[in-house]
Amino acid sequence: MTINLLFIAGQKGLFMIRVDGKNIYWNDKISGLQMLYPEPSEYALKIGGNPTKEELEEYQMCNTEEEICSFIIRDCKRKGIKLIKKEVK
Repeated sequence: MTINLLFIAGQKGLFMIRVDGKNIYWNDKISGLQMLYPEPSEYALKIGGNPTKEELEEYQMCNTEEEICSFIIRDCKRKGIKLIKKEVK
């Protein structure tokens, strides 16, 4: 199962997070598809920095795609980023 989460940051900052099993990807117009977890791409590290110890622990506790989506949505809300759409494929 793959889950796509579409977010907006600010007024024009649309991006998508794709959850495919335990893999998490970032996708936007500028950077294209980049892996965030479990092995962040060089570009993902450049724009987002290294994951914190707390983020890694929370990610590792997630067992399903739905739990990973909840983790992502909570993290985005803390940063003022809003979920627009959730699509399950």
